[in-house]
Amino acid sequence: MLVDDAFYRAFNRPNVHLEDAGIERLNAGGAVMQDGSERALDALIFATGFTIDQPLGGLEVIGRTGQSLVEVWADRPRAYMGMAVDGFPNLFMMIGPNAGLGHNSIIVMMEAELRYLAGALEHIRATDTVLDLAPETMSKWLSEMDRRTDGTVWDSGCKSWYLNAEGQNFTLWPGSTLEYLWRTRRFDVAAYRQH
Repeated sequence: MLVDDAFYRAFNRPNVHLEDAGIERLNAGGAVMQDGSERALDALIFATGFTIDQPLGGLEVIGRTGQSLVEVWADRPRAYMGMAVDGFPNLFMMIGPNAGLGHNSIIVMMEAELRYLAGALEHIRATDTVLDLAPETMSKWLSEMDRRTDGTVWDSGCKSWYLNAEGQNFTLWPGSTLEYLWRTRRFDVAAYRQH
């Protein structure tokens, strides 16, 4: 829910263009629109809303091995710190799996993630490298999330929109916002492989 319409002024800036033609596909330089025109992009923001069991909506994201993120997430959506997936170099997201909240303001998580992602982008720019989350980092992360979610109210059989059709919670962060702020206070390059 938007509580302020001040963002509309951004559309009047000379470096902003609202495109409503629809994106056909993305390439190395930006986006190819459904009308065949191309738009150069520095960044793309894809806001999917609150569809827990289909967090990517209709977006197809292909990883390093040619596998789509939808395929990788078939049995379980997963992202390290809710932001990175192994096998998808330089892909970072916000409020991904296990980064949602059921007990505090999501803005706290978003601000923490923005700081972490800014650190990742600074590292990429400074070193001219590609970052790919290490598979062992993801494995440790999933084990921790499973262990910490086990026995919580979100894993007790309660009915909630945080759960998928099988009653599993891959949505919520199982700790406090203070802990998440601490863990994301700086970009942890050691969790990634650099190419």
